[in-house]
Amino acid sequence: MNRAVELLRKCGVFFLATNANEQPKVRPFGAVANINGKLYICTANPKECFKQMIENPKVEIAAMLNNEDWIRICGTVKQDTSVESKTEFLKQA
Repeated sequence: MNRAVELLRKCGVFFLATNANEQPKVRPFGAVANINGKLYICTANPKECFKQMIENPKVEIAAMLNNEDWIRICGTVKQDTSVESKTEFLKQA
């Protein structure tokens, strides 16, 4: 996971795809962290993105650094509300 986080950080902006009523939704993100070997992103609970991930936790992330380096990650998100993770995310972001 370290290599994925490194590349996403180098890109600066990466795109997260969610699903809302069978309609794909893509939005830019910029902060990412590696906490205990897992890739972490962060969004606020009131946002549509958050609601979409709770309803359907399957997401994809895509980013391109240049014409040769790109990454696409498929996965299932899980909410982590621990203070320790929030603190570590803020340190890394």
